[in-house]
Amino acid sequence: MAGLPSEFKSIDVLGSNAGLSLNLEPAHKVPIDDWETMVDTNIKGFLYCTRLILPGMVERGRGHVVNIGSVAALYPSGWECLWSNQGVCEAIFIEPPGRVTDINPGLADTEFSLIRFKDDNERAANLYKGTMPLTPEDIAETVY
Repeated sequence: MAGLPSEFKSIDVLGSNAGLSLNLEPAHKVPIDDWETMVDTNIKGFLYCTRLILPGMVERGRGHVVNIGSVAALYPSGWECLWSNQGVCEAIFIEPPGRVTDINPGLADTEFSLIRFKDDNERAANLYKGTMPLTPEDIAETVY
């Protein structure tokens, strides 16, 4: 924020995204580096950006926080659930400006699975077999 020109400091919309998920092994088998990458990306990234932007929104009495999480925030399917972002969205909802949107899509055909499986194309593609996943355009339309 300190490095932004003054005309860009009055941020009206903060958009965040779930980021990434690594590994589908049981928690005790997942390398700690994967845990740290996920926490740094999905939790700290969202928390730090929200903490930097929210005071200006409150001061101006306007703003909108849009978080694109995952259905895993509501129904954890593995150790990597994103519950903390949903909790932050619920906590800031009661503060001015009070405009918070938390979108939690289910299976979406993006590079998310390719990252999760560390560029294993076959494993990532198998996840979508026999399904009709959401597209990035579906999610963008929901935000719009």
